[in-house]
Amino acid sequence: MQQDQLLATFSWCFIGAMFLSVLIPFLRGRSDLLTGWNLFLMGSANFVGASALGSAYTGEHYMKYRPDDYTWFMLGAITFYVTASLVYWYFKYPRRLGGRILRRWPPVTVPVLFVMIPASFVLILAPFLIGRIPFVGQILGQIGNKAVAFAVVISFVAWYRQKGNPLLIMILAGTIGIGLILAVMAGGGRRTMVAVVIAIPVCVYWLTLRYKSTSLNVGIVGVFSVFVFLAIAAYSGARHFDRQGPERKERNVANAVQALFKARDVLLSIDMEDITQLLGQNAAEASLLAIHLYTKDEEPQPFHSFIYVLVNPIPRLFWRDKPQGFGKILPRVYGVKHSRATWGPGIIGHGFHEGGLHMLVFYAILCAVSLRLLDELLMRQPGNPYILGAFTAASGHIIGWPRGDIGTFSINIISSFLLLLLVGFVGRMLFGAGLVYPRTDRFDVTRMGFLPARG
Repeated sequence: MQQDQLLATFSWCFIGAMFLSVLIPFLRGRSDLLTGWNLFLMGSANFVGASALGSAYTGEHYMKYRPDDYTWFMLGAITFYVTASLVYWYFKYPRRLGGRILRRWPPVTVPVLFVMIPASFVLILAPFLIGRIPFVGQILGQIGNKAVAFAVVISFVAWYRQKGNPLLIMILAGTIGIGLILAVMAGGGRRTMVAVVIAIPVCVYWLTLRYKSTSLNVGIVGVFSVFVFLAIAAYSGARHFDRQGPERKERNVANAVQALFKARDVLLSIDMEDITQLLGQNAAEASLLAIHLYTKDEEPQPFHSFIYVLVNPIPRLFWRDKPQGFGKILPRVYGVKHSRATWGPGIIGHGFHEGGLHMLVFYAILCAVSLRLLDELLMRQPGNPYILGAFTAASGHIIGWPRGDIGTFSINIISSFLLLLLVGFVGRMLFGAGLVYPRTDRFDVTRMGFLPARG
């Protein structure tokens, strides 16, 4: 089909553009390699580019699309990513804001970090201890889920500061093991597991690797990326042991450990089926479906995802008709009956569900401003374990954001930084502000850090 051939060509070009958007600024010394923006671009290469490629090559579509559905998909992708790139690189306010906020932190000493590790586990267990208390339980559930990766980061930084301390080595190993188990028990989602697996690579990069040679950076981060991808592919084959069926099991510690061993065995014998289920995940196909439905048949719902995020803290117990994510709405509109499925509609599908290209411009601006602010904090405070913990906790959701549901992913990203604020506040109350970064407004970003701007 001619339209599928055009989509395939566009997809290859899009994937190439995403990789070049990561490599060129890094090679020019204008960007770090392991940033929120680059994670987002790599997620986009997968969930927009590779996903559309799979849709084009298989030719297996949800319905017979119109030629203009493909045109709108490609125009939507171009509109979103050109807008986001321009805002990320040329809008200066997030850069300035990054030098003014979140500058005061608890001390980064081994005794303080040692206390922060069990404090993280208290946050992890709080939702289980408090139960289903409206609002409080919901907020703690979101924050506690992110504290798993936070604990791993804090443990690693504590060990990094005293590498010869055998107690810290044991604590790090134990925290990683407990973190993996809790990631499985959290519901089987891949994003929590991504955060735990990526925690040490993130710390290694920001604490030491970013100051090494360009070739070493690219090589080691490339190896890390392949390992993380294969590990998540292996975990995908073992994570749904609690689903309906004759072998359904309770999601407890013993079964979580069993699932991790199964994932290890899958990793040692991984095949293309395990890998391809991570590539794209039908996001582009769902976007094409959304374009087909919401440009002709269905009434668009402007700012739906934005409103969904704003009202999320309100318990559904008090508001039965509270908005749902588009990932749950789309299958029902399509005609999937009696299903609890949540689809990934893709960022392009979200845009057309809410009105078209102008909504993609709106979300591109929000996305780019948020990622630029995050990356400013990382580059200005590269050794700050609290920032690294929040970044790691949010990493899987940043990668998955282009897939959607963007409302759900945004809530998870926001909760990662609510955790950061909570830890910073409690830590300062207990230990004071022992780590204070200077206020800086005008800086020139380089891969080696920040240099004062000239002129």
